[in-house]
Amino acid sequence: MMYLQLSESDTDVLSDVLADSESLTDVLNDVDALSESLTEVLNDVLADSEIAH
Repeated sequence: MMYLQLSESDTDVLSDVLADSESLTDVLNDVDALSESLTEVLNDVLADSEIAH
């Protein structure tokens, strides 16, 4: 059986990568929330323009 040997620097790199991926997840969630708000705004604008016609 083979075991993966991780040195201190490897675990540091891994925790950095994990921290980065967490902040990336936050960014993606923000983008997702933003796109939802934009969709709502666009729907409102479309509804308003249909009323205006």
